[in-house]
Amino acid sequence: MGEVKERRSIAKAEARRASAGDMPYLAALAAEVTQRRSGGEMLTLSHFKPDEVISDQLVRRTLETTLAYITTYVSELARQDVEAARYLSDHLSVPWVRVLETRDGRMKPIVIVASLSEYFRATNAELGELAGTRSLRYVREKSNSVRTQPKPVMPA
Repeated sequence: MGEVKERRSIAKAEARRASAGDMPYLAALAAEVTQRRSGGEMLTLSHFKPDEVISDQLVRRTLETTLAYITTYVSELARQDVEAARYLSDHLSVPWVRVLETRDGRMKPIVIVASLSEYFRATNAELGELAGTRSLRYVREKSNSVRTQPKPVMPA
């Protein structure tokens, strides 16, 4: 049987800043962590970061890139085979990076393990809400500009 590797704490001096060459390794680690977690679970970026890497920014970008790749693949698959795309989106768990505001006003990224279909529903709802808000603002601006224009005076 295989031996279980223990994660040991590494001093800051031994840690290194990750580079773009580490993205495939970080993506594979993210897939492993995502498979072990249940849907809807909220995690910090440190769950997806090996001890020897100190760069949170690259881990975040790796997770976002992985999610973008998967969503694009399933969206394109849906053009050819809707049932296969629906099956994948219901059964694939993805790491979804969200930024939340803490009580002290700082922005903190968290990772939500969600099914791909849940991600699609949430992002489409957010886009619809944003589009509705912008449309409403446009209608209000348009109606305000119509009211403020003086009516032409008819010659007698």
